[in-house]
Amino acid sequence: MLYTTKMPVHPAIRFTTQQARSVAGVSPEAWRHWRKNLSYFEAKKGKAAKFSMGEVVALCAVKDIVGHFGIRVTMLSASIDQIFQASAPMSLLLLQDCSFVLTPASGRVLKVDQITDLPCSAIVIRCEHFVDQILKATFQNSDEVHQKNLPFPPTAIMRGSS
Repeated sequence: MLYTTKMPVHPAIRFTTQQARSVAGVSPEAWRHWRKNLSYFEAKKGKAAKFSMGEVVALCAVKDIVGHFGIRVTMLSASIDQIFQASAPMSLLLLQDCSFVLTPASGRVLKVDQITDLPCSAIVIRCEHFVDQILKATFQNSDEVHQKNLPFPPTAIMRGSS
């Protein structure tokens, strides 16, 4: 089930490196290794580095293929760089119906219904789960009351004549 929010997600929302790593579940050690081996991250150094929603989806996907399949980022570095470039300007709404298609030579973002005629060796990663993961991590309401009750009851104030 896809988590939906009634609040529109502004395309200009940016994550710091720490926030992006936290949402994707990337350890500091893995992050340092990826920064050294993925040219896309060369421009994303220091405290000024910011990540778009689309880049965080790509980060989640990379974490998934490394964690679940044991594929080293160095083996697919060109393909991974291409999915980061392609997904960076994309909104979560658009990525929700997309997949990342990685081959040893290329990385593409395709609508799910456009995935046809794949080469014999390709990794296809649905983005829907990662979009849900980002929305839950970013906009999830807790069960706690966010606003405490006022210590005094609200009272109507009569407007005086001026």
